Amino acid sequence: MRPILLAVLLPATVPLFAQPISSVADGDWNDPATWDCTCVPDGIVSVTVAHTVTLTVPDTLTDGDLYVQGDGQLFGTSLLLGGIFYNFGEISLQALELRPGLLQPDAVNFGTLAAIRLGLQRAGFTNVGAITADSIRTDVAWENAPVGSVSAGWLAGPGQLDNRGSVTGSGEFAARFRNDSTITWSGLFRAPYTSSNLGNIAVVGDLRIESLLIDSGLILVEGDVRLDGDLWMADDSAYLSIAGDLRIQGLLRGAGSVCITDSTINLGVITDSVDVCDRSATTGTPPFLDVQLGVVGPAVTWCTDPRCQPVGIEGPAPVGSWKVWPIPSAGHVWTGPVPRSVREVVLTDATGRSIHLSATRSGEGLYLDLSDLAPGPYLLRAVGAPALPVARVLLMR
Repeated sequence: MRPILLAVLLPATVPLFAQPISSVADGDWNDPATWDCTCVPDGIVSVTVAHTVTLTVPDTLTDGDLYVQGDGQLFGTSLLLGGIFYNFGEISLQALELRPGLLQPDAVNFGTLAAIRLGLQRAGFTNVGAITADSIRTDVAWENAPVGSVSAGWLAGPGQLDNRGSVTGSGEFAARFRNDSTITWSGLFRAPYTSSNLGNIAVVGDLRIESLLIDSGLILVEGDVRLDGDLWMADDSAYLSIAGDLRIQGLLRGAGSVCITDSTINLGVITDSVDVCDRSATTGTPPFLDVQLGVVGPAVTWCTDPRCQPVGIEGPAPVGSWKVWPIPSAGHVWTGPVPRSVREVVLTDATGRSIHLSATRSGEGLYLDLSDLAPGPYLLRAVGAPALPVARVLLMR
């Protein structure tokens, strides 16, 4: 019955779109003198902008079309559009909403599109030009073409971004995505929907994986990574580099490599043949994890990828004769026997920074209150006792 319904509707709607309106001068959208019809565009017409036109009040083209020519400019407040959208010129609005139209018409940005708020509810929207927005909400699938660029302060939504161009941002990323090219993000990068990476992702901030992330490319994270969902390193080419901590509460699997600079805490599952390398591990026996309270499969490998090798923390190599407990600790630590003259200790964090602390005697050893220190791995040295080896400490909150 659907084809018959369309056959009935089309004759009634086509004449409405067959009378286009074009700008004839720079001016206000609501000024009849701006248009060749000496009228104001309503919600079902086809509008061509070939001059500098300003929207001074919000408007709606519910089923109307919008064409902005190469020399056209559309500035001002907000516009809701349900018809065809082609921008070859420049658009700068407070808000632009692309809604589904009667026949799901085309929507392509070839030019420059800027908005404080950009809403994408039109399936199949394609960006071939440049988009800059404070916030982008994606409810349907859309594409950033190989020559396209997108820059946003907030980009989120269940509609999949198919990125073949360049995406940058500084704020929060929380969108479904398939990345075949490059994403560079400064801030919090979340993956709350099933997504995939076949290209390069650089995060100057933290990464939160909350659903399934399939990785066959390169991900560089300058902050921490929290894995609550499923990270599938789909093949040997997958590589995740973490400058901060890795906290696993979900599932890490596959055949790629994960390189961690700071602490590695496993409260979930690590399985398959994924290679895990903690460059500053605090244990000398496998699994080489700072905290291991989860499950580790028998095929998991440790530091076999030449791109990531242990470097440790500068200082004497621990020989294991000076006991420190508990490991990990929430902030209160006791040590084995030390000379009675020892009244001070020095802790070295993962960056090489030294922290001097007073020690309290506890029997033959020391009691240390480290509750004011940041979580992470430390090396502990007793001042005035050079014969004692360096001990390892791991703080958790």
